[in-house]
Amino acid sequence: MLFFNLKEKVFFLLMLSLTILNNNAFAKITVEANYENAHAVNPKVKEPDTIEMGPIYGHKEAWFNFRIKGVKNKKIYFILRFYKAGPDYLTIPKVTYDNKGYENVKEISFIPENPDPPPTNGEYIMRFSHIFKEDEAFVSYCVPYTNGRLASLVDKLKTNPCVKINKMGDSKFNKFPLTYFRVTDKNVSDKYKKGIYIMGREDSYEVGGSWLCEGILRFITSNDPVAKELIKKTIFYVMPIFSVDGVAGGWENFPLTPDGSDYIYVTATWNKKPLLHEASLVSDFLNNLKKSGESIDISLRCHSTCYSGSDIQHETTKERKSDTEVNKGLNTLSKMIKDNLCWYNKKFLRIVEDRFSWFIIQIFPKVLTFASHSDFSFAPYTVGNKDYIPRRNEDILQDGELFARAIAKFYGIESKETAPFLMGADIDKNCGKRGDTVIFSAYYYDLNGLPPSKVEIYINSKPYQMSRDEMTKTDESKPSRYILKFTLSEPRNDYYLIVSNGKKERRIPEDEYLLPGPFLIE
Repeated sequence: MLFFNLKEKVFFLLMLSLTILNNNAFAKITVEANYENAHAVNPKVKEPDTIEMGPIYGHKEAWFNFRIKGVKNKKIYFILRFYKAGPDYLTIPKVTYDNKGYENVKEISFIPENPDPPPTNGEYIMRFSHIFKEDEAFVSYCVPYTNGRLASLVDKLKTNPCVKINKMGDSKFNKFPLTYFRVTDKNVSDKYKKGIYIMGREDSYEVGGSWLCEGILRFITSNDPVAKELIKKTIFYVMPIFSVDGVAGGWENFPLTPDGSDYIYVTATWNKKPLLHEASLVSDFLNNLKKSGESIDISLRCHSTCYSGSDIQHETTKERKSDTEVNKGLNTLSKMIKDNLCWYNKKFLRIVEDRFSWFIIQIFPKVLTFASHSDFSFAPYTVGNKDYIPRRNEDILQDGELFARAIAKFYGIESKETAPFLMGADIDKNCGKRGDTVIFSAYYYDLNGLPPSKVEIYINSKPYQMSRDEMTKTDESKPSRYILKFTLSEPRNDYYLIVSNGKKERRIPEDEYLLPGPFLIE
């Protein structure tokens, strides 16, 4: 039996504490990319705190999504080497611990590997760092949307009487279903209904397109009066993921081989013969719709780069560029979309001869064709901001509702009682010491220009009233920034938000999970 005097006991406990701290500080860090949609190019762990990846070759490999272990309370540095890529690959990586609530990485740069002279071969280094709350986390290019997520959406909507779920066929390599949702009010005859075709994710990494599709589906299957009236007049066909094999593999573009070693930018191949396997399935589906007497009156291709600002663009072909009726419809609907989503850049009319819009026009000559990019940032000067402001999947889901409401307005359906929107929710730093001040922020937006009756944030289930940033303009028809300065005292500070205009309110996230808030680190 050992006996210690007081001085020896203090010394022993001090040495034991230092040993535990050192063992924790140098605990083995591991990187895994062995699950659906995961991808990491040659990860190398440089103990104790640095992870390097690359070389990452342009469009083939830019998507990353990996699990990291052994990182609790550590600041980890990431170095990604891009080859044949440019600074437009700059994204705002996301971190999650539960695959529900995501936080934005704060410290990030994207610079030439050899700045003098400037690179001619696209050699750039992306650097970012993050302090982790838990021992295990997921780090990704942006918020993923997987085939598994789509399967969960199928389970959620399969009992809805307005929804019929089917597949256009199976993918070439993995035999995954190309799932689509047919949404309409079955109590109303289909005879005079307008057809709306919405397709997301032509290329694998365009994850914002899938989130937009889900946002549209959520709204048109809801009990909102506008949604219920809309599906009396329309039939929606929504396919959230076209490149299901590419999504499964975690690749950026559309795979031409089972391992993704060969790929293609599928967006510009719709006039090529023979059609790709998945494209031929879409072709058969649309042609069969036409044979059955149905029409497609509006077509929306949902894209996403995941780094730049969002945009909406209408498209046509040389043969019909002077069609007055079509051009009037294109201009009217694109204006309604832009009015609803004022942070979307309205781009010029595009004459297309190789895109999906060209393809669907060959089947339905009068269809109004649009392409959108729904991205994970507010571009500079779109909401009174000088720099990029990060967004998450909760924002893109709200964009989906706003797109659907624009289509409803196009067909004469709108409401003055709409819940306000709240986007860009974030914190200025993800951790701090007890007594530190952090700033929570979010952007309030009301379709009808109504001021908020409350913008509340619930931190650890306790409500706090957010106040308008004094630098923000008072035009409620544009997104207005609201903030809360908060002093850290609790170990964890996860949160959600409630916003109301006095008539209707909305919870963000609308699903019952929390956003990861700042945590204490000593």
